[in-house]
Amino acid sequence: MFCAKCGATLQESSQFCDRCGAPTAVQPKPASAQVASPIEAGKTSGKALGSLITGIFGLLLFPLANEASAVHSVRQIVSAEATYYLAYPNAGYTCTLSSLAGGERPSPSAAKTRLIDDRLAMGEKYGYRFVVQNCVHPETGEGKYQVVAYPVSRNQTGVRAFCSDETGVIKFDTSGSPDDCLANGERLP
Repeated sequence: MFCAKCGATLQESSQFCDRCGAPTAVQPKPASAQVASPIEAGKTSGKALGSLITGIFGLLLFPLANEASAVHSVRQIVSAEATYYLAYPNAGYTCTLSSLAGGERPSPSAAKTRLIDDRLAMGEKYGYRFVVQNCVHPETGEGKYQVVAYPVSRNQTGVRAFCSDETGVIKFDTSGSPDDCLANGERLP
């Protein structure tokens, strides 16, 4: 095939001459339209079923992942409380999560120890609420505290409640009740 203007040899799919730039008589092939074959009644491609199964597993696994993260966060709080107790024996355990945080402060203090991340110290993370409560300071006896974690939206962000105290033993309650967890929760394996 040759250019009509300058006579240069053209490649078969060229729309313009490489030498003079003149348009060629060759028209680009239109992209072939793909027509989907109709689906017979009662048959599908399997994509809808796959999406449904993926969605169901997501709904089941999402709370489990949140629960694992909540247990990890309770462990962090328990560890932070023990460290706080040793670092500030006159204060004992703290009853505020914010005292365990303070990531932006240059040096730790009893008010901001930098032992947990600021998001956890705000009391909500991974679909769970975290509360430190029922603190007893050393001047009134042996120091004590309790920490509870419960789902923000039961059966959606989590199912079980988790709790611990100064013993460091983490327990859970299948009903999601923080009070039941503290009263008679099962020990986490």
